[in-house]
Amino acid sequence: MIRGSNSRRIIRRQDRVLDPKFICENPETVKQATLVKRLASPELVDGWLTADAKRRNTQTQFDSLRNEQKRLGELVGKLKREMKTGTSRELEKLMAEANAIKMRQDALMADLTAAESDCQTIMLQLPAIPDPSWPVGKTSVRTS
Repeated sequence: MIRGSNSRRIIRRQDRVLDPKFICENPETVKQATLVKRLASPELVDGWLTADAKRRNTQTQFDSLRNEQKRLGELVGKLKREMKTGTSRELEKLMAEANAIKMRQDALMADLTAAESDCQTIMLQLPAIPDPSWPVGKTSVRTS
């Protein structure tokens, strides 16, 4: 639980964050909300969509490498059980390949963390979607 004088503000702000799926499916609605509420700019929605696509692509690459590493781990285990003692060129090759995959995973994890941070930073700047029954404009007079 978050403590301190800002805790209520932080919790409330997190509750008002838009759903990423909604933004992906309705980018024009979110762009219109930025204009109606006069917060941020419609280009921010495009920036979020780009950052989210990068995040998803990086996650896919990371998951693919993780599956490859798992497959290699199973092969290494099988070779070690068969050999019981000593090493072979095939085992050393598999170990080197697994280490290379691990290094690529570490780099992708850093990219993924940065992409998630970018998405979250932009997301917090996007306004909530206004209720259609509320008037648009500075006064209570409805301007359609």
